[in-house]
Amino acid sequence: MVRLKNILLAVDVLAEGMEADGDMPIEIRSAVVGARRAAEIESGRLTVVTVLPEDADPELLDLGRHVIEDRVVPLLDGVDVSVVALSGHPVLELIRVVLREGVDLVVVGARPVRLLHRAIIGSVAMGLMRKCP
Repeated sequence: MVRLKNILLAVDVLAEGMEADGDMPIEIRSAVVGARRAAEIESGRLTVVTVLPEDADPELLDLGRHVIEDRVVPLLDGVDVSVVALSGHPVLELIRVVLREGVDLVVVGARPVRLLHRAIIGSVAMGLMRKCP
């Protein structure tokens, strides 16, 4: 049986509803619940990662970390959690974390995307499905 000891939860802190007084988007909340459950079952470690735009300054990275600490970490009570905020292309940065940290499972919330948007830009979830080891 494969053990999932190292779990990565990717969270878009710039998503609508992630601000302090907003309702967390259902796709993010569902991903958080799923990652927590996997970490509890496997007694695994959970790394919550957000990837901000390439030109993000240190203040924006700090803000990203604080959003995760304030909005996501309280939902992960009882789980070994670390928080990381990076800048760059989301799919590439997340794959780098997977390879560097030896991640066993990646959990990402996916929202419905309009066909034209997906055809031109794609999505982080789709990019990870296609390229993540």
